[in-house]
Amino acid sequence: MALDITSVFGGVGEVQVNSGGVYLQPGQYKLKVRKVKADRAQAGFPYFLMEFEVLESSNDGIAVGSFASWMATLKNETHKATFFSNVKGAVLAAVQSSAPETGAEQITESVIANVCSEAQPLTGAELRAQASEITTKSGNPFTKVAFFPAS
Repeated sequence: MALDITSVFGGVGEVQVNSGGVYLQPGQYKLKVRKVKADRAQAGFPYFLMEFEVLESSNDGIAVGSFASWMATLKNETHKATFFSNVKGAVLAAVQSSAPETGAEQITESVIANVCSEAQPLTGAELRAQASEITTKSGNPFTKVAFFPAS
């Protein structure tokens, strides 16, 4: 019996393409930005996502040439300052790779809006990341990522 493509894939036009790879795992990386996005998850909380091509990796599970993602979420308003700090640090590192004179005070909500826009000005920017496994206050494992300019 032949597969009825229309019935199996009915509604495919309404979904978005998932272009992300694996999330960064503990290790050190040199990354090239592919895409930056901010949106709301299906559960309703805001998130900020950066997708990368891996240029260098110390983690055997994330090979050079593969794609990896990093996401910051704002699931709880009490963590808003941490969410902002994490997003600002990632964007600042990417911007400083080509404009090292950029200061943290220059990364504002309008800059964040611009890097998430259709223009995607950070595409191709290179940066470094160090990911470490930590334990949260509630006892859960968490991968903390610090970003740095590529040079």
